[in-house]
Amino acid sequence: KHLQKWQETARCHVFVQSGQHLTESLIFAAAKALESHIELAKSEYERLENFKLQVKHLCDELGDIDFVTPNNSAPQLISFSVLYAQGEELAREYERHGFQVESGSACAASRYEPSHVLVAMGKLTQGNVRLHVPFDATDNDLKEFLEITPAVIKKVREL
Repeated sequence: KHLQKWQETARCHVFVQSGQHLTESLIFAAAKALESHIELAKSEYERLENFKLQVKHLCDELGDIDFVTPNNSAPQLISFSVLYAQGEELAREYERHGFQVESGSACAASRYEPSHVLVAMGKLTQGNVRLHVPFDATDNDLKEFLEITPAVIKKVREL
């Protein structure tokens, strides 16, 4: 639908931008590229939304974990808080398995302070893990994260 709109607008016109002429074919190509990008983003969004729901389900199964991420949030941003575990230890243990997660306040992650946002939301502040899933993460990466999470949490809780 975006492509059709561009075609109708661009038909038999030459556009000038910064002193350069953009022909109909360039505008058509740009619209086609945008359309392709939108389709890719949509499929990745759905894939990561499914992963976010799997993490939420895993947190429910493991117990004593507060899944912090709101339902309507961006799917690549996942946050949960683990009772009886320290966030910085969870981050270290995930790193041993090759996963980069963060803990503490998002505004000052390097200080490992409790998040004032979590406090305001009434969520657990200890053992917080924030995961930013890159769009190029493979399905195997996502599966591995889900597989190692129970062992990571168990090990850190036993410290």
